[in-house]
Formats: sequence, structure tokens, C-alpha cells
Amino acid sequence: MEDNSFILKAYESALALLDDATDPQIIIKTNISNDHHHIVKAIEPIKMANRFWTNASQKSAPVYFISVNEFGKDYLYDQLKELNFLDAMPDNSKWNEKTSDAIFGSGGHSFVDNKPVLLYWQVAGSNNKFDDTGTLKTAPHLFTHAIQSATFVGSGNIITDLPGWFVEGQADFVGLFSISKSFSDYLSHRRNFFSIAYVPGEHENKVKIKKYSVLDWYESMLNSPQKFAGIKLVDEYYSGLLAYELLLSIVGSANIISIYKKFLDGKDFYELVKIYSGYTKEEFCMLVAQKLFLTSKNIIT
Repeated sequence: MEDNSFILKAYESALALLDDATDPQIIIKTNISNDHHHIVKAIEPIKMANRFWTNASQKSAPVYFISVNEFGKDYLYDQLKELNFLDAMPDNSKWNEKTSDAIFGSGGHSFVDNKPVLLYWQVAGSNNKFDDTGTLKTAPHLFTHAIQSATFVGSGNIITDLPGWFVEGQADFVGLFSISKSFSDYLSHRRNFFSIAYVPGEHENKVKIKKYSVLDWYESMLNSPQKFAGIKLVDEYYSGLLAYELLLSIVGSANIISIYKKFLDGKDFYELVKIYSGYTKEEFCMLVAQKLFLTSKNIIT
């Protein structure tokens, strides 16, 4: 039986951040007529994610939320061009591959009238209902990546200097947290996250990681690449969520923010983990590995 106590502590720590947070200004741009469910379903999680982040970073910026259907490529291009963010425009191969049955998107930090804004865009394929854990958390997950990137603007570090498990784990946690109405709801979404394949090839990876020993998980955590762009491992989505929950449960939201800020000042990530949690890199990775081993046996299917 999996121990849920650290998960509850993480959830409650995140919940405390929302006590005095306010909803963001959201500017919606879309080529979809009426109140299409892709927009309606995504707005509340984005509001929740932004409340979480605004209170965490003491920064607030308008959010440009662009949602298009599979026929909206020209519209998306025009909007991203207007917002000085054409670097985020998907190429033809990705567009053609993804638009039929998936939601995909991107986000980041831009400027409108010389003022900083957060940008999140998504493309909702015609076959996608946007109503299960995987797709519903996509908006706040990718939106979190946008804010992660924005946080690093002007610093000497970049987001890929962090361990991959932290980058993806934080996005997964905020994604699941943002679509949950209660802790039991969070646990339900979390179980779905661990038990349903969302991306091509993921089922094969789950077959592999279900056979992981504690040592396998330990090595996966220990070697979570610092420069992980282009080396995405499915392992990191699972190890990331649990590792982030565990770290959050031990150090609390305020110290997660302190770790972020001091990392931006040039401090080593795992040295900061040791300062705030009391665990060395090896000790923390082993603690996570032991819990991941139980999770992989009990939840991952």
C-alpha cells in the first residue's frame, strides 16, 4: 500500500499558496466560435496555475491564451507574430502529426507594448474531447513551463540547467493540482496519470519501468540530465511528479521558492536541496527511488 502522507503534505503546502492569490487577467484569442469546450475546460486550470505561480513568485503578468482548432494554423501564426513569439510556432511535420487526435501547445515570456506578458497557446485536434486527466492537465502543465521559462529571463541560468525530473515534475504537479477540487480528486487524477499512456511509445516504456528495481529508479533519478533538452525520458515524468511531491512535502512551498531564487543566483541545485531538506543528492534520490518502486508496482499499469 502506497504511503499517501507525503502526497497530502505536498497538496496542502500548494493549497496554502492560494489563500490570498488573485485571478490573473486572461486575454483570450481564438478562431473557434462560441464557448468551445477546449477553451472552457482550460481556462479554470490556467487561472489556478497562475494563482499558484503569482503567489509563489510575487510576480503578475497578463496571460495571452490562444486556442485554435486544427484549421487554425494561419490564425495562430498571425497571433504569435503580433506577440513577438514566432519562435514557438510549430513546424509542418509536428502540426500534421498532432492535430488529428491530440492537444499540443507551448508557452513562454514575451512583451506587448514593452510590458511583460505570459503566453500560452494550444491546438485542440478534432478527435480530442479534452476531458480526461491527460488532456485536461495539458493546459496548466504547459503554462507552468511558460512561467518556468519566464522566471529564468534575465538570469545567468536557463531552465534546462535544472534536473529534468524537477522541470517536468513541477509542471505535472501544478497540472494535476490545478484540475483537482479536493485531495481525493488529486489522488484520482494522480492514479490516472500513472496508469494511462498518453504519448506514442509510452506503453512500451511503462512495461519497461514496471520491471525497475529500486536501484534502477535510483540511477534514473541520479542521472536525470542537467541538460535534458532533447533527451526526454518517460521515466522523468513519473519520477518527476513523485520527487517533486516529496521535496515539496519536506521543505514546503516557501522553501521551494527559495531554492528557485538561490539557484537563479548561481547556487548548485542539489546543494540547495541539502540545505533545505537535510538530504544529500544521493540520499534524496534513494528516498525517491524507494517510493517509486512501490508506486510502479501498485499504480503503473
